[in-house]
Amino acid sequence: SCSHIPYLLFLENTGLEIKTFSIKWFTGAFNRPLVKWGTSRSKFWTIWFNVGTIVSILLLPIASFMLIKTVVLMFVSGTRSETIEPGWDLEPMIPGVNVPFADIQYYAITLGLCSIVHEFGHALAATREDVQLYGVGLLLVYIVPVAFVSLNSEQLGQRPMQNQLRILCAGIWHNIVLAVIAAVGVFISAWLWAPLFYINSGVIVTEILPKSPLLGPTGLLANDIVHFVNDCPVKNNDDWYNCLLQTVRQSSPGYCVPQGLVQEYDESIPIWTMPNGEINCCRKDGEADGKLCFEMIEGAQVVPLQLQQHSCLPARMIIEQSKGICRSSHQCSEPGTYCMKPTLDNITK
Repeated sequence: SCSHIPYLLFLENTGLEIKTFSIKWFTGAFNRPLVKWGTSRSKFWTIWFNVGTIVSILLLPIASFMLIKTVVLMFVSGTRSETIEPGWDLEPMIPGVNVPFADIQYYAITLGLCSIVHEFGHALAATREDVQLYGVGLLLVYIVPVAFVSLNSEQLGQRPMQNQLRILCAGIWHNIVLAVIAAVGVFISAWLWAPLFYINSGVIVTEILPKSPLLGPTGLLANDIVHFVNDCPVKNNDDWYNCLLQTVRQSSPGYCVPQGLVQEYDESIPIWTMPNGEINCCRKDGEADGKLCFEMIEGAQVVPLQLQQHSCLPARMIIEQSKGICRSSHQCSEPGTYCMKPTLDNITK
């Protein structure tokens, strides 16, 4: 009908083409700048694309080998139960399968950027080789962005083989350069941002999963900085994982707690046995209030025992104000401190 004419004119004037699950945009507005850039500094671009051709051809066997190896490993891992040793392999990135679907926007932006840089290389090389450029465009299929260029295929086929290779390899060459720049950026980012952050001074808790045993008053909070896991120092991510493994292998330690702190905050009740067999001296809702049952670890001390065997104490305060890690009370060198060990099951540990 006539009411559709303004809409159709809008699509024609803007270069938009809307179809089911896809949106296409094509324009020749960038032709003049691309031709200008491609024809200026002729010697530089000739060297640039010659180097790109050589590098792309040299890397082609390596890329082909890695691709074939990845396909073979996928079939092998699907038919065998043993784990294949990691190495220099390609891995398909499938949102929702092996990468979080919540991060899809990052992958879409990355794919779009790589595609634009890739096609920019083809367009620039084509103008340098005097191949007619019809235009450039973007195609959005579902949520996958893809860039493309439209060249005169007849003129491209009439060019010498060396000129054709410069055009065909230009996209790969520009992606290689982009990857190198990104890798350098990742390696030097720690030094670039060093004045704004602390490095090797602990790990920060950015988020805790809703069902994690660490969530709650007796565990960690967002933005907490972890410097030690028990008596294991934590400076970076590697230390964090190593300390967690060490903690799992060892028994839970106690904490040297001042006697006055125990007497002031103790809210213990007669001990009772939990379903998992562990002893508890706090109310059933005590853990929700941030309290845990601590057991006195007796040792050869001169000071007579003035505390009961089990005390219900605020876990976070006790750990923060403790005087150190201990396995028995004789390891608490400061007078008036006793070794108090939380009674934890394997999950809470």
